[in-house]
Amino acid sequence: MQRPLPPGLAAAAIARAAQGQHWPGRFYFLLLGLYGIAFLWLLNFRLRAEYHGENLSESARRKASPAELPAPHPGWNVPDCPGR
Repeated sequence: MQRPLPPGLAAAAIARAAQGQHWPGRFYFLLLGLYGIAFLWLLNFRLRAEYHGENLSESARRKASPAELPAPHPGWNVPDCPGR
């Protein structure tokens, strides 16, 4: 299960090179490089979108903006005392 992930690809590249199988080792090293390039491309895409103001999170939006909330009133809420 770990073989297609970067640690498995690096281990396969080193193992093949140690066994004298240089072309399969280079192939695994190439796959490791392609994985890194794909990761950096996706990270670049996400960071550029967030920098331009997009919200890429999966959470729900805020229900009310701060302008719609009632203004806080200073003071204490004491029972049996008349309010404002």
